[in-house]
Amino acid sequence: MKKNTTRDQHVSTIGARTSLVGNISFQDNLIVEGVFQGKVQGGDTLHIKKGSNVKADLVARRIIIAGNTTGKIIASESLEIVAGSRVKGQIITKVLRIEDGAAFEGHCEMRSDVSDNEVQSLQSANRTSK
Repeated sequence: MKKNTTRDQHVSTIGARTSLVGNISFQDNLIVEGVFQGKVQGGDTLHIKKGSNVKADLVARRIIIAGNTTGKIIASESLEIVAGSRVKGQIITKVLRIEDGAAFEGHCEMRSDVSDNEVQSLQSANRTSK
């Protein structure tokens, strides 16, 4: 995983030729360009790029999905599903944007406040499944 520093934030990247299985925690921003399976717990923005394949539970403030993603997704601020992407699973978010040409199969809960309890609940489930 490479780490890029831009002005006041850090960006970590799982590269296009990388396959990774496990749990990831990040503070600022994470970009996934390759294959990932497991759990992602993050701070600011998680970006699943076009061509990536993710099977994971995802938690971050903002999530942008342009690749293929399966799992439970909790975005406390917003979730954007980009044209050409495929998402399957459960979504909990405050704001949801689905572009024309994107595919979503599953269940979505949109709330004015995504509570810390949901985030903590997923974190607890992640700890007990280890």
